[in-house]
Amino acid sequence: MSNILLGQDNSNLWYDVMETPADFFAPASAGRWLANIGFVLFGGVTVPWWNGLWSLLLIGLAVFATCRLFQIRSALLQILVAAVMTACPAVVTSFNYISSAPTYALALLTACLAPCFLYRYKWGFIPAFLCMLLTNAIYTAYISVTVCWVILYALQQLILAKQTCRTIFLQELFAAVLSLLSLAGTLAISQVLVRLVGSTAQQRVANAVAMGLTDYLQRIGQVYGTVLYRIFSNWKSSYMQGLGCLSVRAAVVLGVVCALLLLYKNKSWRNPVTLLLLAVNALMLPLAMDIIGILQVSHSLMDYAYVTPMLASLVLLSAAWEQGALPEVSLVRTALPLLLVAANGVYALHFVKVANIDATFRFAQYESAVQLTNRLIDRLEAEENYQPGQTPVLIAGKFPENYYFTEGEWGLPSDEAFRVLKNIEGANSWMAFTYQELFERFSEQVIGTELNLITDTTVNGGTSFTTDADVLLARAREADGSITAAQLDAALTDCSGFPAGDCCTWVGDVLVLKLDFDAAAPAA
Repeated sequence: MSNILLGQDNSNLWYDVMETPADFFAPASAGRWLANIGFVLFGGVTVPWWNGLWSLLLIGLAVFATCRLFQIRSALLQILVAAVMTACPAVVTSFNYISSAPTYALALLTACLAPCFLYRYKWGFIPAFLCMLLTNAIYTAYISVTVCWVILYALQQLILAKQTCRTIFLQELFAAVLSLLSLAGTLAISQVLVRLVGSTAQQRVANAVAMGLTDYLQRIGQVYGTVLYRIFSNWKSSYMQGLGCLSVRAAVVLGVVCALLLLYKNKSWRNPVTLLLLAVNALMLPLAMDIIGILQVSHSLMDYAYVTPMLASLVLLSAAWEQGALPEVSLVRTALPLLLVAANGVYALHFVKVANIDATFRFAQYESAVQLTNRLIDRLEAEENYQPGQTPVLIAGKFPENYYFTEGEWGLPSDEAFRVLKNIEGANSWMAFTYQELFERFSEQVIGTELNLITDTTVNGGTSFTTDADVLLARAREADGSITAAQLDAALTDCSGFPAGDCCTWVGDVLVLKLDFDAAAPAA
C-alpha cells in the first residue's frame, strides 16, 4: 500500500512534494486540535514512501499493544492480528490521504495503547487517560477502537473466569469514566483554542448538543442496523462482498463456537451474573464499533473498529488453544483453528485486493486528469494574445458528468471496481476538478503551466465550477470592471462548450473558457 501509485497527494490527484501545516495546533478545527501533529512529527512534505513507512510502523506498534493486551502468544495468530489490522477499510482509506496517513496511524496507536496501559500496568490509568485524550484530539472517531478493546477484554476475562464479575464490572466502569473525562478534557481544550487561536468548533459537537433523547435513540437504532447489516449481509454495493463478506460471517460464527467451548471448559456458564454481563457486553459491542455514528453518519475512514469481529475470533481462538478447550475429536480440533485462520487470512487478502484496486484506479484518474488538463490548456494557449500566468481566465460551466466518479461512464471504474470503491473515502471522488484552486495548482505543478484563474475569495473551501450567470459576472468584473451582463451572456451564447474548438472567447480583458452548461457536477 506504500507505493508510487499513491503518489498523488490525498484526494487532489497530483504528485506533489507539497508544504503541509506546520502549526502544532490545528486552527481549522478545535475538536481535533492535534490533527496537524503528524505533519509536525513526520515532516512538512508529502512523500508517499516516507509517510507510508511511518504509518505502517505505527500500525505495527498498535498491533503489538493489542497482542500484549489480549495475551496473544502464538506467532501465527500475531501475524493474523497484524494482517487484519493493516489490511482493512480504514487503513486503505487513510492511504488515500497519504499526507495525513501517519496522523491517523498515530491516533490508532494511542487508541490501542489506552486499554493496554489500563489493564496491564500498575498506575496505568494515568497514561491510559493521556492516550484517550490524544486519540480524541487527533482523530475522535478512533476512540471507538479503545471502547471496543475494553469491551472485548471484559468478554475475554468473563469467559476465562480469571477475575470476579464485580472486578470486571468495576474495571469497565472505570474505563468508561476515563473515556468521558478524556472527552470532556478534549472539549475544554477545544473551547480554549476557540478563544486563543480562532479555531472553530467541530460540527459534530454542535450536533451532540442539539440532539434530543429521541434523536439519540433513533441514531443508536440506526448504528445497530448498520453494523449488523455489514456483518451478516452481502454488502454488494461496497467493498464488503464475496469472500470478504463470507470471511467476516465465518469469523463471527467460529468465534462464538470458541467462546462456548471456553465457557464450558471454565464452567463460567454456571454463574448467572457472568452470563448477564456477557450478554450486556455482547449487546454493547456493535454500538461501540460505530460509536461516532450516533452523532453523524460515519464513513470508511472512521470505521476502524469494524475489525473487532475478526480480532475477537483470534483472541478467543488463542485462549481456546492455550487452555485446551478444543474438543478431543481430532477432526474438530484441527478443523476449527484452520477455518478461523483461513477466515482471517481471506479477510486480509480481500482488502489487499481492495487496496490495489483503489491505488490502480487513482493512478488511472491521475493519468486521465493530466490528459484532460493538457487539452484545456491547449485551448487557452491557442488564443491570440493569451499570456500564461498573466491573462485572467474565467472558467464558465462545469465538467460533464463523465469526468466524475459515476457508474458506467467511459474512463472510470468497471461495475465491479465501482462497487468496491463506492464507499472508500478518497477514491470515490475526483477532487482535481472539484474546486478551481485545485485545478489551477494541478495545472501548475503537474503540467508546468501557470494559470491566472479568477477565483472567488469570498467563499470558504474553494471556487466552485458554476453556470450561475450572476456569479460568473461578479468574477469577471474582478478582473475587468467594465464587463456587462449582456457582453458576458452574448459571449457565452456565441461559443460552444469544451471540447469544441471554439470553447474560448474574449470578453474585455478576460479570456472565458466555456465548459458544459448542462452538466450537474457532484457536490464536493
